[in-house]
Amino acid sequence: MKDHPELDLIMEDVEVCPLCKGTKRTLLFNTYDRLYRFPETFGAFSCDQCELIRISPRPTAKSMDRYYPDEYGAYVEINANEVNQYSSNERVFSGLRDGIRNSVLSSLNYYEGELKPWQKVLRPIFTKLFLNHATYGYGDLFPSFVLGGKALEVGCGNGNYLRYLKRHGWEVNGVDLSPHAVTAAKKNFDIEVFNGQLEECSFPDESFDYVHLSHVLEHFFDPLESMRKIYRLLKKDGIVFIDVPNADGTGAKLSANYWYGWDAPRHLFTFTPRTLSLLVNEAGFKISKLRTDVWNSFDWAEVFKQEELHDKKLENRPPEFKGAKLKIFAQGMLSLAIHKFKPESGDFIRCWVTKGFLP
Repeated sequence: MKDHPELDLIMEDVEVCPLCKGTKRTLLFNTYDRLYRFPETFGAFSCDQCELIRISPRPTAKSMDRYYPDEYGAYVEINANEVNQYSSNERVFSGLRDGIRNSVLSSLNYYEGELKPWQKVLRPIFTKLFLNHATYGYGDLFPSFVLGGKALEVGCGNGNYLRYLKRHGWEVNGVDLSPHAVTAAKKNFDIEVFNGQLEECSFPDESFDYVHLSHVLEHFFDPLESMRKIYRLLKKDGIVFIDVPNADGTGAKLSANYWYGWDAPRHLFTFTPRTLSLLVNEAGFKISKLRTDVWNSFDWAEVFKQEELHDKKLENRPPEFKGAKLKIFAQGMLSLAIHKFKPESGDFIRCWVTKGFLP
């Protein structure tokens, strides 16, 4: 692990679990930043009382910036040429495809003009077949429309998700720590993004009908306080969507400490369906839907194993492992098969919550 020089960092031990306030913990394994290969070592601990997994020691908030370089996935800018090309393609193929999209979106309360008879008749079939395509690949992660609705994405990165909500009538805002991402969202999509921590933003209470947290909750330094902040920002009938890696999934179990979802030290906490449920309930929310989905990341586990073995970063990540190709495929198929019989075993937990009553 000599890809980066040693740098002076301020580290802090997390002695108290932010969820249950327990102080007893069990070390699961020691790890490091496998993605960018910074040299510091971090412990992954499970709380003995509530089982929430946390990283300790961890960088302080002021020291965390270097673990989020500009090439970090969510920060990669979609340049103006790509945006313009996409718009041009939309105009060229606007006939049947947009007719199907408008029909599907109308089932989610979006109004894209009066539907023609064929769109109304075929809407149930279109929705079943083309929901994912019509919502730009987001499927049921694309919210039902609210007239005059305001949406907030925390950890919005380059603004890619918010641009689609804006295109279809939402008033949108974002929050992100990266100045680079904030600039990109404004330049490419004219989206206002607050640069800083969620707790620092000054939105009034009950400002938003929809809050989107996709692979963000695990990055918060105090996820319970962050969810309580979101509770205050959410309108009475609002919805929050949460998407986090599942430490109780088949991928995590088969990949062990090479699992892509650990991603220390950026992922300060790692959840299971049980600990995520405990967290949102403690923050005052009630769960309206929770499921897990499968994503095959075993090629990344193989990358991390090989890099640890040879103590250097592979040129292509992830490359096609000829010798391990069958193994990676078999692990992926096994994950899918287990998920059929054990729905909570997927790699990602996806959860929709609404306001309950604060304890």
